[in-house]
Amino acid sequence: MEILNDFEWLNSELVPGEAVLWKGKPNEKKLLTAQDIFLIPFSIMWCGFAIFWEATVLFEDAPIIFKLWGIPFVCVGLYFVFGRFIHQKYVLKNTQYALTTHRAICYKKGKISSCDYINEPSITLKTNKDGTGTIAFGNSSNYKNNFLDRDDKETDFINISDAQNVHRMINQQKISK
Repeated sequence: MEILNDFEWLNSELVPGEAVLWKGKPNEKKLLTAQDIFLIPFSIMWCGFAIFWEATVLFEDAPIIFKLWGIPFVCVGLYFVFGRFIHQKYVLKNTQYALTTHRAICYKKGKISSCDYINEPSITLKTNKDGTGTIAFGNSSNYKNNFLDRDDKETDFINISDAQNVHRMINQQKISK
C-alpha cells in the first residue's frame, strides 16, 4: 500500500461518531538524535576499521575466509554511517499521523495502528528547542531513540511540528470525556 498524500487512508479508518481533530506528518529533515553524539564517532571508527581490515586482506595473500570474514562488518559499518539515515528518511516520509476524538492513528509503511488515548494513563510530550516534538502514548521513555529503526511504539507521534498544540488537544479531549 503506497502512502496517499491527502490522507485518503484515514476515511476508511474512522468509525461512526469519530471526527478528525488534527493530522500531520513527521519532520523528515530532523534525523539526528541525542544518541548520535556517541553513535556517529563509533560508526565511523567501526566502518573505518572494517574497511581497513578488508583492504588489508584483499591486497595481501590472505586465505579466502579472511577476505569473506570482513564483508559483513563493512556492510554493518556502512549502514551505521549512511544507511540508517536513508532508512529513517524513508520511514519518516512514509508516515502520517491523525488525532481523532477517540484515537491516535499512525499510518507507517503501509501499516495502520491506533491507540485509545482517552483511556491511556500516560501520555508524554517531549519538545525540542525548535518547537518540534514527540508525543509518546503509554510508558515509553526512549522517544524512539534506538539507532536501528526508532520504531519502538507503533502510534507515537514522532517529530511533529506542532507537538505542543496536539498535546493540548489530547488533554482537552481527555478532560471532556
